[in-house]
Amino acid sequence: MFKYKTYFNKLFWSPCEVQNGGGGFIMTNLDKIKLFYLMACNSKFQAKRGYLTDRKNEIIEINYLLKKNQIKPILIKGASLLYNLYSQTLDQRGAGDLDILVSALDGRKAYDTLLKNGYSVGYDDMKRRERLEILMEEEFQHFPALYSKSLLVEIHHRLDPRFMKEKLNVARIIETATLQNGPLGEQWIPNIYCDFIILCHHIYRHEVYEHMYDVIRYIDIFKYILSGKIDFNLLKQELVHHTIQYSIAYTLYCANYLYKIIYKEELISSKILDIFSPKNFEKEKDAIRCRGLFEDITYGYWSVPYEDRFFLCRAEIMQHVSVAVYFYLHEKKWSDLFEKYKIQPLSRNSGDWYI
Repeated sequence: MFKYKTYFNKLFWSPCEVQNGGGGFIMTNLDKIKLFYLMACNSKFQAKRGYLTDRKNEIIEINYLLKKNQIKPILIKGASLLYNLYSQTLDQRGAGDLDILVSALDGRKAYDTLLKNGYSVGYDDMKRRERLEILMEEEFQHFPALYSKSLLVEIHHRLDPRFMKEKLNVARIIETATLQNGPLGEQWIPNIYCDFIILCHHIYRHEVYEHMYDVIRYIDIFKYILSGKIDFNLLKQELVHHTIQYSIAYTLYCANYLYKIIYKEELISSKILDIFSPKNFEKEKDAIRCRGLFEDITYGYWSVPYEDRFFLCRAEIMQHVSVAVYFYLHEKKWSDLFEKYKIQPLSRNSGDWYI
């Protein structure tokens, strides 16, 4: 799977430990003792993800096209980290795709602009494409992914699925974004606190709702906090504008736990963690369920204690992943959405409908 000898070393990996998904890496059986070595190999992992800076000219052209059509594009996730976090360091931050945030009113316009300028969604069936576009626009956080020969682009008109209770304030993020010169030219970038919040919330949503464990994202959390750029009092003030208190508490707690395992010291003091933790956090964090995307659907408790599930050293986790896949394809709520938008899955054994 990997071309680097490191990843074939049986002392490092056990069978079926790494699965490729969504441009990232899902860790399923990673041994705690070997985690530090994983961090040391970070640059090789990042190389597998690709670098946005290698596609700078195309990204500048996208920015030009959107601005020409009176759309304010905000680079987020991996792209924004190149400005706010990695711009003064020697290492680059790999990214699987280019994520662009626009206002809800500009979402369809931005998507259509790129379609008219050579980007495609990879579907020949026009009716199917149109129905998927409506589904993604009304229910999810971005339109279907757009492809060129060298780049995958996601146009976000919101940052959370519509049905999630925890939500980022997109209008606030766009309003407080700043125009910066950097490795991808002159771009609109979220302010540092919004950028950090997006990162934390992204980790939470993937781990708790989608069963994905991408340890590399925690490196960004480590770097942000160790850089001294985050004033936790100002971070707390920014959170007032969003409804994501639990997800921030979750991510900070997890980052601190991982850091203590690797470096034998705390990344964040307990006093700071207490500032961000809801009153019921201690109770809830030890009872996080293996659940699907909808709050009322649960599959029982995780098969391992809360603090061990980062490393998931038991094969039973694959059962949970299988359940999650089954949920995506067969759960009645999805069937209702398919019926509502008149969409048929391409295959009952794949998630090809989900862009």
